[in-house]
Amino acid sequence: MYVFILCLKDQWIRIGRSLSMITKVLTRLLLVLLLIPFAVGAQIYKWKDKDGKVHYSDQPQKNTDKPIDLPESMIYKAPPKPRINLDKPKKREPYKAYQTFKIASPQNDGTVRSAPGNMTVSLQVSPGLKSGHELVVMIDGKQVAKGKSTSISVSNVDRGTHSLSAKIIDASGKTVVSAGGVTFHMKR
Repeated sequence: MYVFILCLKDQWIRIGRSLSMITKVLTRLLLVLLLIPFAVGAQIYKWKDKDGKVHYSDQPQKNTDKPIDLPESMIYKAPPKPRINLDKPKKREPYKAYQTFKIASPQNDGTVRSAPGNMTVSLQVSPGLKSGHELVVMIDGKQVAKGKSTSISVSNVDRGTHSLSAKIIDASGKTVVSAGGVTFHMKR
């Protein structure tokens, strides 16, 4: 137990010596830091000695004119940060694969005369049908024909008034563009 205390006491002496050294260094550093503002704000004087040499000092001399105005130190100013626009993004026009897609015939509110109920639907597509796309013709919301030709034959249409629509679908069956709103009358 006595050895342990002695050892601790010896260790304390070593720590005490290093603490006093650290305290001295920190005290000097603090003193320098406190004096910096005085050095920065001090005036600079320019004077010439009898040999014509130019000297600079922070203390005015006998033959000193007046304090020198030093140019401001160059300080980098970062450009302003760009403003981030958090407004709602503008709505873009959807991509149009086709400029024109419409039902050319029969005309809206037109009459088709056919005893067996056969008719031809003509579609106008501009630019032409793209690879992998197909035309689908629907009467009263039901698909009646599908193909790649802009002239599609439909048979056995019941007599009466019907709604005709068409669409272009891609290879996965998704509608690319549609045309509709044509009403026609079948006379048998």
